[in-house]
Amino acid sequence: MSSLDAVMMKSYSPKTLAVRLQALGFLTALQLGLQLSLQLNNAHAADSKAVNAKALTQGQTKPRPDPAIQKEIDRLILQFGDGLAEPYSERPAIVVYGQIFDESKKDAVVIFNLEGFGGGNHHAEYIAFFAAVPSGNIAGKISRPYRLVAVTKLGERGWRSFDFNTALIKDRTVMLSGVEMGPKDGLCCPSVAIKRIFYVDEADHIVETDTPPSAASRMRYRP
Repeated sequence: MSSLDAVMMKSYSPKTLAVRLQALGFLTALQLGLQLSLQLNNAHAADSKAVNAKALTQGQTKPRPDPAIQKEIDRLILQFGDGLAEPYSERPAIVVYGQIFDESKKDAVVIFNLEGFGGGNHHAEYIAFFAAVPSGNIAGKISRPYRLVAVTKLGERGWRSFDFNTALIKDRTVMLSGVEMGPKDGLCCPSVAIKRIFYVDEADHIVETDTPPSAASRMRYRP
């Protein structure tokens, strides 16, 4: 039996009945609001889970980096920052996993940004290549899961900017799409579409090109 039915079955004066029904209406509306909010939250969680699963299946990025690589990202931010610059919250770091070095398919490429250098509005983007390291314990020293091989500036205000979500590992290279400054563009707003390919050579240098490199020119890495 609903609360409304229970109220209607009892005998009340018109004034008391009106007060009871008014209170009941308020509570019912509140309950419906809470139920609707819960349903929306559940639906949002389900949508987020589906999006994350699709990203892992169709792409190579993880929406949230695993703890091991997140520690490496934190180290990079400390090294490249000036104490004032911070990661841009609306463009979080992207981690792409795949085969870059040797035989491991769990190498990681991190693309991140920092803004606010010197307290101003200058921002910069970076790309870092990490080699997956087999777990080891020698004389009580435990190896880290990833080793930084190379890192470089990718873009900055007044130069160019990349869409992190386009990052794709293919043939031991990383492909990215973005925009660079045109002759009439303002410092804030590059508009010329570009596509670039990045890889690490034998000397641990990051090489940039706009055409796929030959197999012989790509990295043949040995730790």
